[in-house]
Amino acid sequence: MSLGVCLAKFASGFNTQALSPARKDGSYDFGIFQINDKYCRLGSTNSCGVPCTALVQEDITQSAKCAIKIFQKEGFKAWPAFGNNCQAIDTSRFIVKCSLKAESLRRRRFYLNFSDEEE
Repeated sequence: MSLGVCLAKFASGFNTQALSPARKDGSYDFGIFQINDKYCRLGSTNSCGVPCTALVQEDITQSAKCAIKIFQKEGFKAWPAFGNNCQAIDTSRFIVKCSLKAESLRRRRFYLNFSDEEE
C-alpha cells in the first residue's frame, strides 16, 4: 500500500483532479495517479474500461482500479514519478501513521494492491 501512496504523492501531490500538461506525444495524464490517456481513451486496446473523466473525481475508486490494472500488466514502469521518486526509498514512511488496517480497506473496496507487500 505504501508504494501506491508514494506514487499518488509524487505523481499528483494527492490532487484527485490533476491534469498534466500535454506530453511530447500529445497525450495527457489524469487524476491522483496521473494515468495516461492511453489507458482511458475510448477504443484503446490498453483501456481500463473507464473514461478519462472518471479519473479526476474526488472518489478515487475508479482511479485505483485502473491503476491496479495498469500495474498488473506493466508494473510501475508506466509511471515516471514512481521511478524518479519512490523506487529507491523506504515508502513505509507514507503510511506509518495510518490507522486503517488492510482488511477494513478491502471491505471498502479501496485497497491498493500495488506491490507484493503483505499488509
